Amino acid sequence: MIIIGITGSIGMGKTTVSKMLRVLKIPVFDSDEKVKEILEKNYDIIEKISKIWPEAVSFNQIQKKINKEVLGNNIFKCKKERKKLERIIHPLVKKERNLFLKKNENNYVVGLDIPLLYETGMDKGCDYIFLVHTSKKNQKKRVLMRPYMTEKKFELIN
Repeated sequence: MIIIGITGSIGMGKTTVSKMLRVLKIPVFDSDEKVKEILEKNYDIIEKISKIWPEAVSFNQIQKKINKEVLGNNIFKCKKERKKLERIIHPLVKKERNLFLKKNENNYVVGLDIPLLYETGMDKGCDYIFLVHTSKKNQKKRVLMRPYMTEKKFELIN
């Protein structure tokens, strides 16, 4: 199986490249989508986050729900805080990615959309790496169109 790693900073176009691969019937694991799913549905993770960043969790009817805007504001202000969250979430993302690879082991090619490809060491498991890049102007324009995104938050993330 050939593994293509797709990486790049926020707003560079990783999702567009992933969609292009899917048009070619190449399965793609989307790390950001998996993180979103974990933050919305994994109650153990939500509970852990509520103990560390209680202001980022609210009650929605009978269950706790993460306010991603508040959580994002907390973790992008300080690298130490971001690392705390990564230590909680990355093991689950890795487990899901491994399940994806196992499920697709008979495919000739698969893609792994991983923004932190090098930081997590996943580049070593890839046969090819697509580093997606666009101009700073285009990146900023794309990112500022996202809900809850501000110029300051964009600069902190970037």
